Amino acid sequence: MNLITGGKIIKLLIIFGIIIVFIAGIIIYFYFTNINPSSEPWEDKGTTRFDLDGKLFLTLQPNSYASKKGIYSFNFADRQLRSFLTDNKYDNLTASFSDDNSKIVFISYRNGGIGQVFVADADGKNIKQITVSETIRKQLPVFSPNGKIIAFTVFPSDVKTFLPEDQKIYITDLDGNERFLTNGAHPMFLPGDKFVLVLKNDGLYMVSVENGVSSVVIKGGSAFTTMKLAFSKNRNMLVWTNFPNEVLIFKLSWDSSSGYLNHFLYKKILAGAFWAVFSPDGRYLAIQEAKNGNPPARARIVVYDLKTFEWEEIIDLGSYKQTAMWMTAWQSR
Repeated sequence: MNLITGGKIIKLLIIFGIIIVFIAGIIIYFYFTNINPSSEPWEDKGTTRFDLDGKLFLTLQPNSYASKKGIYSFNFADRQLRSFLTDNKYDNLTASFSDDNSKIVFISYRNGGIGQVFVADADGKNIKQITVSETIRKQLPVFSPNGKIIAFTVFPSDVKTFLPEDQKIYITDLDGNERFLTNGAHPMFLPGDKFVLVLKNDGLYMVSVENGVSSVVIKGGSAFTTMKLAFSKNRNMLVWTNFPNEVLIFKLSWDSSSGYLNHFLYKKILAGAFWAVFSPDGRYLAIQEAKNGNPPARARIVVYDLKTFEWEEIIDLGSYKQTAMWMTAWQSR
């Protein structure tokens, strides 16, 4: 063997070794980040029983034609779904809670055909109207961490696409002083009350509450309104659903001095999910699953243990309209 031939063989061995390492890295990455519970979403996942506590809050509309959308609570203690803010005359929808758990904010159509933002005590009493504007189709109001500002989404009635920036995000104080902030969907306040995380057409952006200036957090590909977002209670985790394919769970850390949101992908669940919420202690994740199809199959709520990623079905939502379904909070007792 001459030196030239030997050199070529060494080069080939090096290239072959690099390829093997690359393939092994891919296998390891997908093993630790992807969870694919089953090839068939509706097969029995076993009888795992979790130590679940508190209540889920959902907006549902019974399948009966004349029914209105209402806010329901599901108590894990007795596994019963109960009316929370429901009325047979008008819609109530998309409730979320203040950080101190003392107040809820929701949308109600009780004063005419235009939905307005309302707040109430956590038990649904002492209801107070906040907005009075003609802005139609308000949805998904959320409190700032200090409870003094509310952000919400407006979905124009003439929109014919499913792009996040077809929607508009407004903010209001508790006196109803409402103003436009930016185009996008699913506003969520970051720690410190000064920034809102917003889904735009090409990813997630951090938007200044003061002036609406945006800076990118996660960018790449195309986003759609079928994607949903939710923070954990302490805002150190983010779930990002992408129906009908996957659920992405990110770990987060907020650098208040630089205003930078650090993030890395923690897990990927392969499931047809819309809405998702974390348990108050961050140990579990509830997702509203749906099987894609025409007509779509029944929806249900499934809970995942975020350490083992075992899961079980909690609620069968087959008696409710899948097109009018939100899951927006998981509260402790």
